[in-house]
Amino acid sequence: HYRFKRFFIDAHKESYNQFQYGLNAYSGDIWSVDFLGAVSEHGVDSELNTELKLFTDREEANYLGVRATGYNGPYIFQFETLWDISELHYGSLLTASIGRTWLYRNWNFHAILGARFETERALDYQFGIDADEASVAYPEYQAGSGTTFVTEAGVTYPLNQYLILKSTFRWWELPSAVVGSPFI
Repeated sequence: HYRFKRFFIDAHKESYNQFQYGLNAYSGDIWSVDFLGAVSEHGVDSELNTELKLFTDREEANYLGVRATGYNGPYIFQFETLWDISELHYGSLLTASIGRTWLYRNWNFHAILGARFETERALDYQFGIDADEASVAYPEYQAGSGTTFVTEAGVTYPLNQYLILKSTFRWWELPSAVVGSPFI
């Protein structure tokens, strides 16, 4: 995470948006609003099956949108709306998350529940197979719009001034709109 005045850059491999940047437009006592740019595609992991490399080596879309974050005691609420500006699929994403933290001595526990709705264009770009890509093993497929649900629980503990122990459990449920994809 890097911050300079109202500008920010965040990179987190395990996040919905693996790389994001933006400008904080408003920061109040409870709510914060950001103009947000992001690179965000979850797609299919071809490391487990090299046959999929041909299909899954797709460019990541660049998105632009807004994010609102609310703070209420130990709770954090976050809402995002993003549109593809890279002209890869012209899809859009809507995300809503709620998180909670607990501090016990030096142990910091957290839990997050989230949902991300993706339009048909966004999901089909990631999980669909066009007619010119199709084969007997991987037939043509078009994904519809759908919602991914995420549950996360984790703990962090400072071991010393320079090292932090972090453990996270995360469960992603892909949209039912992509379950019929040959990639799944």
